[in-house]
This record gives sequence, structure tokens and C-alpha cells, in this order.
Amino acid sequence: MNTQNSQLHLTLNGKVVVSFWISSTKDGGFCFGPSIEDSDLHLTVWQGQGKFRYHVRHKGIKEPVDGSPIGGQKSTKMVLEKIQNMLMKRLRRYHGNKTCWTFTSSRWKKIQFVLPSVDMKGDLYVPLEFVFAELDMDFSKRRLWRKIKIRSLLATEPYFGFSETKRGLRLIKPISKNDLLAWPLSKADEIRECFFRVLGFDDFVEYFGQTDEGKEFWSRAEDRIKQLMGS
Repeated sequence: MNTQNSQLHLTLNGKVVVSFWISSTKDGGFCFGPSIEDSDLHLTVWQGQGKFRYHVRHKGIKEPVDGSPIGGQKSTKMVLEKIQNMLMKRLRRYHGNKTCWTFTSSRWKKIQFVLPSVDMKGDLYVPLEFVFAELDMDFSKRRLWRKIKIRSLLATEPYFGFSETKRGLRLIKPISKNDLLAWPLSKADEIRECFFRVLGFDDFVEYFGQTDEGKEFWSRAEDRIKQLMGS
């Protein structure tokens, strides 16, 4: 197993619930696994010969053949083209006077407290409050929202906002004085979700959850959450 370079911690109320380790590999890839003592269960991801490749390793299991439920590969070119097509599909022109909604300064400061952060050692902390947060999207509440010109987001945190259309709410991100990227709220995470599938995280989580180690790991996490919520 590779040297553990850093940790990813899921937290609640500022306390660690569960942790995962992350390390780099000699070929420029990385390994990711649950922080379980004496466990050799992890996901390995790397790129080679024009492909993104991954496999799950568990107690000496070697790289599976193509089509295995715990390993796979995708053409790098096809993946990048898919991401490019996603972005082009969301590209819009906008007028200089067009407005949008964004967080008030006080609300944004509160939100920043629960955003993922990295410490001096390179460990990543992801609050569960952020993962499961639900935004109040009532734009009539002045303490939560302010209306500004879209262009202002180019120089104003959080650098993104929301707009109302006939088809519903959109998350928008201006990239110039004339162009922006816009996603329906239900598809705002489509690029991240695409990479998670390509890099094998979805397969890894499913496989891990079916193992005895995984069941015990998540059971302890549930107990820890109940403990922290009751404290």
C-alpha cells in the first residue's frame, strides 16, 4: 500500500465522524481508502495510454478485467469531450444590465464556516452540514438575498448567483462581461458527478458498502453522528 499523504475527514459540529486516506502513486495517479487499521481496501486511479483507469483493491485482489464491477476505464479524449459538451450546453450570452440573486454578505460569511477546508498539513475537512445543506431560495427575504448585476459577480464573492427563468431556477457563473454558464439547480453537480463515475468513486462506494469492513465502518459513523447530534 502507498504512503498515506493526507486525510479526508467528514465532520459534524466541528468533530470528525469518519476519515479516509489519500496518497499519490508513482505513475501520477492516486489511491483513496477508508482509515481502517490493517485494511488493504482502497481505490486506485491513474491515467495511461489515453485512458482514465481505476480498480478497487481488497486483500490482494489484482486489477480486474474490463467490465468488472470493481474496475474500469474510459477514453480520456471521450471524457474531456463530454465535459466540454456539458459546458458548451450551459453557455449563455447575457446583457450588461441583467440582474441575478446572490447571498447577502452576512449570509455568505455564515455559509463559509461550513464549506470544505484544507489545513496546513493538507488534510481536507468536509462538514456534513455542507453536504446535506438545503438553501432557502425565497428571494423575498432581504436578510438572505441581494439583487445585483450579473457582471458584478466577476469581482464579488461568492462569484456565482441564481436567476429565475420560465423553466425554474438556475445556478449561474459569469465567465466574462458577456458570457455565463447556467445550470438548472437539479443538474448543478453534473460535472462533478461525471468525474466521480469516471474515476470509479461510485463503484468503490458501492463495493465498500457491501463488505463487512464497510458495514462496520458506516455503522460506527451512524453511531458517531447520533452521539454528536445529542451532545
